[in-house]
Amino acid sequence: MNIKTFGNILGAFIFIKSLQLTIVYFSPLQFDTSSSILLDEYQNDLHELPTWLQLICTQLLQKLVVWDSVYFSKLAISNITFEHEWVFGPLWWRLISYFNLQNFYWNLILSVVLSNLFHFLSCLIMYPLTFQFFQWEKKSIDVAQLATVCSLLTVVQPSGIFSTTNYSESASQFFCFLGLYLRKVAFNRGKLQNRLTYLFSGTCFAIAFGFRANCLLYGIVFLVDLCHYKLKYPLPSIMSILAGSQIFAALVYSIWLPYSIYCPERGEWCESVTKSLTSYAQGHYWNYYFTIDCLFQ
Repeated sequence: MNIKTFGNILGAFIFIKSLQLTIVYFSPLQFDTSSSILLDEYQNDLHELPTWLQLICTQLLQKLVVWDSVYFSKLAISNITFEHEWVFGPLWWRLISYFNLQNFYWNLILSVVLSNLFHFLSCLIMYPLTFQFFQWEKKSIDVAQLATVCSLLTVVQPSGIFSTTNYSESASQFFCFLGLYLRKVAFNRGKLQNRLTYLFSGTCFAIAFGFRANCLLYGIVFLVDLCHYKLKYPLPSIMSILAGSQIFAALVYSIWLPYSIYCPERGEWCESVTKSLTSYAQGHYWNYYFTIDCLFQ
């Protein structure tokens, strides 16, 4: 990537973010009125900020605290209180709380900045990722132009404002893209050449799972690799298993941790087949019953 391309991506990124935040700023009402329940608890934290920063928080940042953001913002400063809060991207709000900011709004500002930083890094890594997939097609297509277009499309991706507010999507997206890139780099014309890079791609997907649970599906990538080798080539097959096992280990740990705290006294989800609190919370608290456990009923 040359400086001109970097500048184009950065310019597009700043323009889109500015447009989104302008729309939010001039929105007359808080989209999710239930957010006020949380925000009212931290009025004292708001008054500790400089006057100009209070204005930005009340006219802009508070409007970004909707839906999942309510939980992320609350958990970053006060940790888990209710069992259903285990569902919300544990690595994301723990990353924010790691900085140990005692003020709710400083946490909110930090999380919005990090979310946008991860989004921008995703836009940048899309460029070499595209190159890796199409580097052998230089005779038929302009790979540099295609990579630039893909990066720009990542700027204006369908997630829209969700990549601007303090959601976990941007962080999980970055690690997924990084995992795909490293996996592709590990291969040379279809042959696994760099085993350590390949293993680290699995690590990236496991980290992405910690930010957002549906990243578990990236384990399919390694199952495809394993089927491709069909155990005829022992070393590549073992590497596929080791790389994919990191995602499985992250899944097992995410189930075991709340189970070790609440069970067996909690009953209900403790006695389910999968022992998954996430599955139970989705069905019990949000009436979303198409979960893993329902497959065993």
